[in-house]
Amino acid sequence: MFFLHSNVVPDADYRARRPDAASRMTLYGTFVDQVRPLFERLVAEGLIGAWGLTGIGHPDTIIKLLGERPAPSAVQCSIRAVQAGALTTVMDRPLPDDHPETRDYVRAAGFRRLAGELGATPALMAHRYALSLDVDTLVLGVKNRQELAECVAAAEAGPLPPELLARIDQTVDRKAC
Repeated sequence: MFFLHSNVVPDADYRARRPDAASRMTLYGTFVDQVRPLFERLVAEGLIGAWGLTGIGHPDTIIKLLGERPAPSAVQCSIRAVQAGALTTVMDRPLPDDHPETRDYVRAAGFRRLAGELGATPALMAHRYALSLDVDTLVLGVKNRQELAECVAAAEAGPLPPELLARIDQTVDRKAC
């Protein structure tokens, strides 16, 4: 499996509005005219078995690519199990009140309460939730040993039962979405 690990975006104007990230973006036209034909040639030559793309970038552009033929064999989706700290006990860095991750942290108050009722940390519950999803491969990112230990504990505890998944889903403050 050969992946394009890049943000696929609609056009040059989109990329120009993000100069700090522009070098990590692939234009839709470039993908259609150059990348996809190259991937298909590599498959035809037997050099790779299949190709895919990372499902980040401009959502409408990714959805458009998934509807076109030839379509990727796989899409690597980003699942941020602890939502950059929003699904942990406390944020590990100061962020302004209007920061998206701060807003997510506030919205997740019910989730933290439920984790407390169950005698678990929010991070452990978030990792177990992610491990319960119907996906082929899940990478739980960590940045320190404590987070690694929680990921290992979540893997050892296994997926959550469906009724608990439903309870967790109900803790989300959807009015703030």
